[in-house]
Amino acid sequence: MICSTGNTRTRNEDFSGEKSDISSCVPFYSHGWAAISDEERKTTDTGTHKTLKDRSVQVIMLGYTQPYPIPDKSESTPYIKNGFICYVPSQNKIMPRHDCIWNSTEETALSNPEPNTSNESDNVTTSEEEFDYDLLGITSDENPSWDADLVKQTSLPLITDDVTVVAPVIDRPPSSDFAAITPMETLKNPQRNDDTIELPTPPSDTRAKRTVKTTTKFAQYLNSRKPKAVANNTQQKPAVKQQSPLTVPTTLFEALTSPDASNWREAWETEMTRLAKRHSWDEIKIGEEINKAPIKSKYAFRVTVRPNGTLKYRCRLVACGYSQIKGDDYDATFAPTAKYRSLCIILHLAAVFGWDIQGIDFELAFLESDIDKEIYMTLPKDVYIDSINGKPVVVRLRKSLYGLKQAGELWYQLVNNLLVSYGYTRIIHDQCVYIKRDPTTGKVTIIICYVDDLLFVGNCPTTISNTIAHLLANVTNLTEMGEVKRYIGVDIKRDLERHTISLSQKPYIDKFIDEVLTEYKSSKPIPMSDQIDFSKEGDGSIEPIQDKVGQIRYMADKCRPDILTTAGILGSAATKPTKAHLKGIEHLARYLQGTKDDEIVLGGMDETVKLFGYTDASHLPTIAQNPDLGTASS
Repeated sequence: MICSTGNTRTRNEDFSGEKSDISSCVPFYSHGWAAISDEERKTTDTGTHKTLKDRSVQVIMLGYTQPYPIPDKSESTPYIKNGFICYVPSQNKIMPRHDCIWNSTEETALSNPEPNTSNESDNVTTSEEEFDYDLLGITSDENPSWDADLVKQTSLPLITDDVTVVAPVIDRPPSSDFAAITPMETLKNPQRNDDTIELPTPPSDTRAKRTVKTTTKFAQYLNSRKPKAVANNTQQKPAVKQQSPLTVPTTLFEALTSPDASNWREAWETEMTRLAKRHSWDEIKIGEEINKAPIKSKYAFRVTVRPNGTLKYRCRLVACGYSQIKGDDYDATFAPTAKYRSLCIILHLAAVFGWDIQGIDFELAFLESDIDKEIYMTLPKDVYIDSINGKPVVVRLRKSLYGLKQAGELWYQLVNNLLVSYGYTRIIHDQCVYIKRDPTTGKVTIIICYVDDLLFVGNCPTTISNTIAHLLANVTNLTEMGEVKRYIGVDIKRDLERHTISLSQKPYIDKFIDEVLTEYKSSKPIPMSDQIDFSKEGDGSIEPIQDKVGQIRYMADKCRPDILTTAGILGSAATKPTKAHLKGIEHLARYLQGTKDDEIVLGGMDETVKLFGYTDASHLPTIAQNPDLGTASS
C-alpha cells in the first residue's frame, strides 16, 4: 500500500481502480473501553476470589492481532478473531482484546492528521518527503520502487486522462457485434504520434528468497510415502505418462497473456460467437434507467482431456447467481433428472423386444431458454468498459445463462413443452420419462431426459427421426449420437443375438483403483475383510474420506450392487475414519481390481415380460403368537 515517488495512489487503487474501504478501520492510538468478563472480575492475581467494581477497563489501540486462543477451564480452546492489541494505562501492560468499544469522537494521533501541503506547488514528492523505509527495517538500497507509468499501463482496467484503454472498450456497438471486441493487448495514447505501444513486462521481484530446509522428521515422512519397489517386475503396474500441470487462468487478461494464449483466444471467441448467435442480451443505452441492481458476471476457464488424449480449452461466460434475490430475480429452481431404475427398466424392454436405442446431446442447453424475469447484468469489467463514463457495460438478459439459479428449471420446462406439444405423455412416476404410443400399429417411442442428454428407445425409427427434427427446429444446435455406447457415465454394450444389454463402469473403476493403489497388489475374492473391526470411530487425526466413499457409492448405485454393504459401512465413519477404514478402502480396490469386468446384464431370450415383486413380512407376529391374525399372504 506504499506509494512511490510522484504518485498519490496506492498500489491496490492502481490495480482495481477503486479506493480501499477503510470505514470500518480503527485509528491507531484510539481510546476506548475493553469489557472484563465475570471470571476475570472474580479472580485476582493471587487466585483469591474478590468481586471488582469495574466491568471494563480503559485501553489504547496499538494495532491488530491474529486470531489467538483464550484458555479457560474447559477442554476446548476457543479462538477469537478480529482482535486488537491494546495498552492498559492503569495496569501498564499490553494485552490482546476483542470486546472493545472505541471513542470515535475523540481526536487521536491519527484521527485528524494535519494535511501535508509541502508538495502542492509541484505535485511531486521529493526524496526528503518520501516515506522513511528505515521504519520497516530495510535499507535504502532495498527500497521497493515501481514506475508509475508502468503500473498504469499494466493495470486492468484503468481509465485515466493520459492513457485510455481502447481495445476492451465498447464504443456503443450493437450488442451482437462481438467480433469487434478484442482483449487488452495494446494501449493507445492520443498525445503520441505512434498508434500503439506494447505492454511492458511487469517488474520482477528481486527480493532475496529464504531457503526452506526440510526437517529430518518430515524427510522421513516423505520417504515413507514413496511407492515401494515390487519384487516381481512382471506384475508391476505399467507407468502412466503424466502430463505437465496446466495453470488455469481466472481472468481473460491472464488467459490471453499465458503461454496458451492462442488456444484460450479461440475458446473465448467461440463462446462469444455462440452468445451472439442466440441474442442472449440487449445492451442498455446511455441515459436509460434501470429499476434494479444488476448482477455480476465472470469468465470461467477449464481444460479437459478428449478421448484421443488431446486437450480441449473451454471458456464460458457465467452469471454470478449468488447475488440474485428470490422472488425478484427468480422463483422456482427445481430441475428433475431421470431415475436410474427407469433407465434400467427401459433398456431391459429394448433388449427383450429388439428396440432401437439412439441419443442426442444439446449444445449449450442452458442458453436456449428465454428468461422469465427482468434481470440486468454487468459484463466482465476487464474486457467491456463503456468509452463514455468508464463503467462496466450493463445489459438486459433475454436468454438464460449458466450460473443463474433458475437456469436448470427453465431448460427443463423448455424440453417438457417441446415434447408434450409433439404428442408425448409424461409419466407420473418419473417426470423425465416421456412415451408416445400408437394403439393401432403398436408402435412405441420412449424418451429419457437427463439434463441435456436425451435417449430415444422404441420400435418406430420414423417417429424418432421426426422428433429429433422437431427439437432441432426449436433450438440452435444439437448432436445426434446414433446408437448409444455410453450414457451418463455408464457403458452400454448390446448383443442382438442374445437379446441382452450389459452395463458397466470399467473406466471409472480403473481410475478409482489407480488413485487408491500406488503399487501392484494381488486381488481379493470378497469386497470386505471379516478380520477388521469397522465399528470404532477415529479421533479426527486422519483426513476424512468422503470423496472415496462418494466414488464407492456411485459405483454401487450404478453397476456394482455387490459393494453396497461395503459402501454403507465405510460411509458410517467418513468424517472421522480410522486406519481400519483406510485398509477397508484398499481391500475394496483390490477386490474391484479382480472383478472390474463384471457387468449387469439386462434382457434375455424370453419375450414374455413379467412383473413380479418381493416383500418381507418377518417383523409381523406369527399365527401361533396371535391366532386372531388369521392367514397372511403376500
